[in-house]
Amino acid sequence: MSFPMSRSTRIAGIVAAVVVLFVALYAVAGYWVVPALLPGQLRDIIADELGLEAHLEEASFDPFRLRLEVRGFAMGETLDAPDASLDALIVDLDVAPLLAGRVIVDELHLDGPLVVLRIDPDGGLAVAGVAIGEDAAPGSPAEDEAQPEPESDEPDEDGLLAELRIRRLALSNGSFRLIDASHDPALEREVSPIEIRAEALDLTNLVRATTNGDQPSPAEVVLGLGDGASLSARGDIDVDPLQLDLKLRLTAFSLASLQPYVAREAQLVVHGGTLDFDGHLQLGITPEAPEALRFAGDLGVSGLEVRERDGANPVLAWKQLDVRGIEIVSEPLAVEVGSVGLEAPIVHLVRSREGLNLARAFEGDTAEAAPPEAPGDDAPTVPVKIGPIEIRGGRLRFDDRSIEPAYGIDLADLKVTIDGFRTDPASRSKLDVAAEAAGYAPLTVSGSLAPLDPREFVDLRFAVQGLELESFSPYTGRYIGRRVDGGRGSLDIQAAIAKHDLTSQTGIVLQDLDFGASVSSAEATSLPVASAAALLADADGRIRIDVPISGDLDDPGFSYTGQLIDTLRTLITRVVATPFKLVNGMVAFGGRLFTPEDLRQIGFEAEDDDLSDEEATKLDALAQALRENPDLSLAITGTAAPDVDGDDDLRALARRRARAVQKYLEAAGIQADRLEIGEIDTGVEAEAPDGLIQTRLAVR
Repeated sequence: MSFPMSRSTRIAGIVAAVVVLFVALYAVAGYWVVPALLPGQLRDIIADELGLEAHLEEASFDPFRLRLEVRGFAMGETLDAPDASLDALIVDLDVAPLLAGRVIVDELHLDGPLVVLRIDPDGGLAVAGVAIGEDAAPGSPAEDEAQPEPESDEPDEDGLLAELRIRRLALSNGSFRLIDASHDPALEREVSPIEIRAEALDLTNLVRATTNGDQPSPAEVVLGLGDGASLSARGDIDVDPLQLDLKLRLTAFSLASLQPYVAREAQLVVHGGTLDFDGHLQLGITPEAPEALRFAGDLGVSGLEVRERDGANPVLAWKQLDVRGIEIVSEPLAVEVGSVGLEAPIVHLVRSREGLNLARAFEGDTAEAAPPEAPGDDAPTVPVKIGPIEIRGGRLRFDDRSIEPAYGIDLADLKVTIDGFRTDPASRSKLDVAAEAAGYAPLTVSGSLAPLDPREFVDLRFAVQGLELESFSPYTGRYIGRRVDGGRGSLDIQAAIAKHDLTSQTGIVLQDLDFGASVSSAEATSLPVASAAALLADADGRIRIDVPISGDLDDPGFSYTGQLIDTLRTLITRVVATPFKLVNGMVAFGGRLFTPEDLRQIGFEAEDDDLSDEEATKLDALAQALRENPDLSLAITGTAAPDVDGDDDLRALARRRARAVQKYLEAAGIQADRLEIGEIDTGVEAEAPDGLIQTRLAVR
């Protein structure tokens, strides 16, 4: 039995059928049509807009949950070596808020994304295959094509989303690859894996160009840098306005990975070293504070080793560098460091005929390079404050291979303490240095200086004690023409600079200096340095030289080294020319003072070769001076005067007088090998006081 359907029932049935049909079509479109069309549509869009090849392996869409999944995406100039790829992308929308114009992404997950940054040989950049800074990409409007002017600067509220949020963002197993063809050979580096986690990201401000003051979102980023190194950032972020509050940590970053970039700037090779730091970064960009940045943290570099490009010679190394209490603020810009500690640094300087190794390492093709612009007087100075700086257990090695034989010296157990550093021009830094030169001779530097401009203020004392002089034979042979077979030397320099004016006192002490064999050298001085050294030595074999030096550092003609050499040259010339002036100046003997002029000549009566008591006393004083200067010898020139001594065998008389002086000095304890009878002069005139005939003595 059947019952006729009412009109309302028939209409309801039709509506239900339409709804079912619509849902069915919607399901078919979502489950089958969209996944089927998406790969081709995406490929065409990327080809038209970017001029790149693209491939999507698989796509699925749940139209009821609004969940999109794509897998196996790649794009680039060639798919054999894609510039961007993605293993999987999952976008899961929250359906309910869409009706109110709100987009809530419940989950956004990217798995295995890869982005390639390419640098062309000419320096051009391309990210994910898209050129940066080039002309408009294919399919985009030409640059010179007239563009419609916006009707208003105000945002169109009707066309904006009410809300855009991402509840959970996850990026896993990501990779960033750098291919730098500006190097030869090309440089390739990869950051992998990249892990990013974030929650409750509010992107509404970005699409509405407004601010809402929402709370920041917790986020985490971890980057794998290869060889066990990683960089992590954990904390809170807000997108717009940009707000960051992150704890940063870098561990075990290999400095050797920077070698291709070091090679661009210097002929050096970074063989080892790892960088670590822990820091806290706070950044807030608002209209009121566009650059509100603060960073605080610590930094360390372990096991650094830098060599010359050929790898033969180490240039710089250290065990550990610790920089503690770093603080950088942007408004106003200032830098502060709590302390710096450097343990067991090694610096190796090598001088060759081509120059110093460090200087040569930074030499480049500067023919076309423009000179750097000097900062103007009104250029801002960033305030920098550094706390105590301490270097422990250091070593400085210097090898001079520009001479033959080569010379080398070590400064070992080097300790340096600086009480601090400030960019304030009025600041002064206290400096203390202690080391052992050649492993045994103590070296010290102490005082203070203006760290920014030592030419403005310096008050330092440099001293080294008991350095073996034999090691300097390569230099003495080259510049003096004699080896050094023994002796020790000390140097004491007290230097002060005030407003670019230098005053210094250089004290040199040489003990038991012993010159050895002659060395043939075209650069050797003609000055009788060995003779002058003998004249300068006292009874204890000690030579003391004090050299005052002063000058204006702004004077192009001023040179500390040049002035020191000129002073020593003048001293040597004067010593050799007037040796008696170096025999202790005034000689005291028997209650009397004898001047160098008194001791230069011994008088004899006419036709006589006997020494008077007065002249014998002078020889006693001279013998005392010779005993106090054991390296000196004496040349005796016997004389006779024809006008008072007659004509009978003047040469024999002159020789007897010289012999009388020689025998007296021998009896006074002067070794015979230090006394030499030289020339005989029979042509002198009796012009000396009391008519005495003067036999001349010459110290040498």
